[in-house]
Amino acid sequence: MDFTSLTFLFLFLPLLVTVYLLAQARYRPAVLLAGSLIFLWGRPSALVAYVLLVGGNFFLGRWIEKSTTAKIRTILGIFFNLAILLSYKVFTTFQPLWFTQTFERVLPDAFESALLDLVYPIGLSYVALQMISYLVDVARSTTASEKNFLNFALYVTFFPKILTGPITPYRDMRADLPAPEPVLPNVADGLRRFAIGLIKKTLIADQLAKIANPAFNLSTPSFTPQIAWLALLAFTLQIYYDFSGFTDMAIGLGRAFGFTLPENFNQ
Repeated sequence: MDFTSLTFLFLFLPLLVTVYLLAQARYRPAVLLAGSLIFLWGRPSALVAYVLLVGGNFFLGRWIEKSTTAKIRTILGIFFNLAILLSYKVFTTFQPLWFTQTFERVLPDAFESALLDLVYPIGLSYVALQMISYLVDVARSTTASEKNFLNFALYVTFFPKILTGPITPYRDMRADLPAPEPVLPNVADGLRRFAIGLIKKTLIADQLAKIANPAFNLSTPSFTPQIAWLALLAFTLQIYYDFSGFTDMAIGLGRAFGFTLPENFNQ
């Protein structure tokens, strides 16, 4: 799912906000976690990555906190997250011949088709880096590890920040995870911020892409310096407004749900 899709704008978001605001405070984390998992749902192979990240890092955080050799355990935790990230990067991009041949020989058809149908999960890079940040903070005693699995799963999968960040340290969300308290003025302000981000993305970035993409996609560029500078400027502003727009949408949605995500792209 995507923030700019009609399904998200006219079905998923209105329903989730309505159910979330009507739910009792103690049930809101569960409602938001369910909504985040629905947002992330693609193919089963993509969901496996998030199951591994949530389960693995929850226990790694507890394991590191209890250790007198936290440095070694933190390094192992970093390798764990990088291994998941790089595995999906490699096998969804290249799918080496030995990989496909191995599973064709040793696995039943159902498992084989699932493994060969790997897709790169949305937001995996951001989440993996966020998990490394969490483990390092726990190792440095900057923050305590999360003891509640539901709260930790919500922190990892919180859908507003999945697509393009901002990467949010656990310590910035920890206080709000058990019982977020959205108030109507903040909900309204957050949805306005979301609308501003949507405008940046669809009415500015996507329109600038119509200038930049044809120029950069030419196999043998041949145009005047004026057109070259126009394409370069369009591409520069497209990238800025694309990320700035998505960040505004993430911060706005976070505020609507009672969370304060860090500012980004101020200048």
